[in-house]
Amino acid sequence: MSYPPIGQEVPIQGNYLDWNQNAQRKSQKHPTQLIRILNSISTLIPTGTKLDSQLAANPPWQDTFAELADLSISEEDRDLVVKKHLTHIRQLIDQNHPIFYTDGSKLESNVNSQVKASLRAGIYWIFGKATSSESHFLGHTQEIMDAEIYAISQALERITDAKIRKKHFWVFTDSQSAIQNLQKDQMETEVYRDMRQNLEQIKAQGRKVHIHWIPSHTFIPGNELADMAAKKGARNADPEIINPARTSISRSFIKRDIAKIAREEWTQYWKTTNQGQQYSKFQTSLELKMKSKELKQADRLTFTTFTQIKLGHGYFKSYLVRLPAYENNLCHICKVKQTPEHILMSCKQYRAEQKTLRNTVLKSKTGPGPGTGPGSNNELSLKRLLCTREGIKATLAFLKETRIATRKWMIGEVNEEMEWGSIDREV
Repeated sequence: MSYPPIGQEVPIQGNYLDWNQNAQRKSQKHPTQLIRILNSISTLIPTGTKLDSQLAANPPWQDTFAELADLSISEEDRDLVVKKHLTHIRQLIDQNHPIFYTDGSKLESNVNSQVKASLRAGIYWIFGKATSSESHFLGHTQEIMDAEIYAISQALERITDAKIRKKHFWVFTDSQSAIQNLQKDQMETEVYRDMRQNLEQIKAQGRKVHIHWIPSHTFIPGNELADMAAKKGARNADPEIINPARTSISRSFIKRDIAKIAREEWTQYWKTTNQGQQYSKFQTSLELKMKSKELKQADRLTFTTFTQIKLGHGYFKSYLVRLPAYENNLCHICKVKQTPEHILMSCKQYRAEQKTLRNTVLKSKTGPGPGTGPGSNNELSLKRLLCTREGIKATLAFLKETRIATRKWMIGEVNEEMEWGSIDREV
């Protein structure tokens, strides 16, 4: 699909803006969040750029990519894969089998005073004693995966048009992700559609395509030459020779830029807001993925408790005191403010568990730095418990053993406090 011009060329009526309009005064706004998101995308898409369309899903009776081609990723050691590949290649060359190496390249370059990524696909092929290579410039609105897939698609086009009697054709790529995408058979863009049509035609001719993975940067001659072809094209990209049909904007490119904009907006908001003061002690940047393996494997109750402690919103009196049922924010044993830091590190009721927690974390090498002062490896802090790998691991074990800061634990705390109050009154 193509996009209409962006900005003042589209007349603004009233205070509500369309997706491709920008505000000229403060009272003008986009009516919904969806329209606002579309507007943020519009600034990324040059006027008239073609969006890589999503085609209809394949019918169940249609052959999958795995049925149309031999798709293979070896699980053997890289060195062994390289050794076997070089032996295999010599045999294929001796038997005059057509061999293709494909690669994608991404290179940062300056375009109209802006830093952009140039994408290229490179192909190198061998047929007997004859060799050749070619490069395809894909513009600036693709991802490296798009370039890898496009390179394979160009090899398939050469195979489809080949006027030879050979029945087997070999395509080698160093991109496992490209082969995995073909194995999933879920992407239905125009490039994938063209690849499917070529593979169906090759199969109808009684031929077979083998698309195999080879390790990168292992000095396999064909792979290195395909890489050189791709990089050469990326460096020598000439906008005047770009084929518009080959430079559509990919969905993965749009998704990445949307994520980038969302991250920038979140960071700007996080720097200026007065909310989330407890969480801001630990989280100063946006993390889209959970990095800790231990957190991923934790049971739901332990994970929830850990998150509530980090947020400062949970079953501890420093937070619950705002509710009518709680008269104070004090730990009934220690008579000090019951905060996440207190129950994790200094509450008298959990001295034995805290000793184990402290010893586990301080023995590890994780921490802000060496020394004995504040922020050193010899100091235990809430940030170290909640933000370092060893700290997270030890804290999760502590929470699972004690079950502090859970609803059941808090009910027990309240009941115990009431009993202590009764004893005090009797005395």
